[in-house]
Amino acid sequence: MDPIATTTAPEAPAAAPAAAPAPVPAAVEIAAPEAPTLLGALSAETAPDYSALALPEGATADPATMDAFKAVLGEHKLPTESAQKLLDLHLQTLQAQQQQMQQTVAGWAQQVGNDPEIGGSGQEQALGLARQALDTYGSPELISVLNDTGLGNHPAVIRAFYRMGKAIAEDGRKGPSHGVAPDPLRALYPTMFKD
Repeated sequence: MDPIATTTAPEAPAAAPAAAPAPVPAAVEIAAPEAPTLLGALSAETAPDYSALALPEGATADPATMDAFKAVLGEHKLPTESAQKLLDLHLQTLQAQQQQMQQTVAGWAQQVGNDPEIGGSGQEQALGLARQALDTYGSPELISVLNDTGLGNHPAVIRAFYRMGKAIAEDGRKGPSHGVAPDPLRALYPTMFKD
């Protein structure tokens, strides 16, 4: 018999020696390409000087409010001429609102004069009773609010105080404490309580 021939697997080719890693290049700065903007070249100019903004003669402004206004103008880099126009428009709007309020308050006073309940020939008496009720039940803060806002001329406010004053006059009350039952302890031990 033939000897069994042994076959050997072909030898794998010898592995190539490991190559050294490629050197890593140093960090390279890549400049962004110049891209045109839709607005054109943008400048980094500073905001205009708003110190020359002028208020009309006799007008005053809170310094903190003016500083905040100038800061907003600066954020938007509004030209000084445009800023002055904006300030003038704002002041005209405020004056128009103030005139409108004065006309409204004057209109209320006229409505009071024409009101059948609190106006006409009995207006002086009605206003006297309304004032009495306000003095009795109102506070200095309430009076200040009514005067500052002009609401002291509003027919509904005057009518309400007139009705309170009329009720006081009819009941003979002297003030808000009228009709309160006396404290029995105060009656028995008056020296224990400080008024």
